[in-house]
Amino acid sequence: MRKIFKAILFVTILYSLIFPLSSYAEVYEDLDTLDITLSKDVVNPGEDVTININFGKLLGSYDINIDFDDALFDYKSTSTGTAGVSGSMVSISFFDTLNPATAENVTFTAKSGITTSNPTQFLITLTGMANPDDTVRFNDTVPIIKDVVVEPAYVNYEIFVEYSGPIVKDEEKAIDVRIKSSMGRYYDHLRLIAEVKTPARCHYAIIRN
Repeated sequence: MRKIFKAILFVTILYSLIFPLSSYAEVYEDLDTLDITLSKDVVNPGEDVTININFGKLLGSYDINIDFDDALFDYKSTSTGTAGVSGSMVSISFFDTLNPATAENVTFTAKSGITTSNPTQFLITLTGMANPDDTVRFNDTVPIIKDVVVEPAYVNYEIFVEYSGPIVKDEEKAIDVRIKSSMGRYYDHLRLIAEVKTPARCHYAIIRN
């Protein structure tokens, strides 16, 4: 009788060890419906950019980490989960089996006072994803990279032309031409092409590279 009891106990323990592992392995799937987009690719100082994360499935839980350049952006808000900020990392957690989520929108604001063009990236990692009853869990642990540029709204150049005396056709004349902008791009080379239409009016084209 004791041997039979030991055998049953051994089989029970073996069953409990094997089957949870097999079901645990089967419960995970790739979230192939995930779609992440930015509301804009170029952001001016003071403007918002939103990371739109569309799961394509109902999720009862997930964790999202977003690594961003905190010299260029400030975290502003999230649409669904609860967010915490530590330096250049935003961590968002969500758990609600009664009101599952299909998307998460995270908004950042570009810092003011930026005077040059700044290419940067958002690195987005998703973990702990599961459907509402936790019968299916989803994997997507490789960081997803989204490129964005923070740059000022450049002011167009103004052209100033100075000369003395009348302009006469086929006669050379010294003309002082200057271009000016309170926030223009920097160029290594600049060529100005002028076409004289009438003594009172000129047309200019600026070629920059």
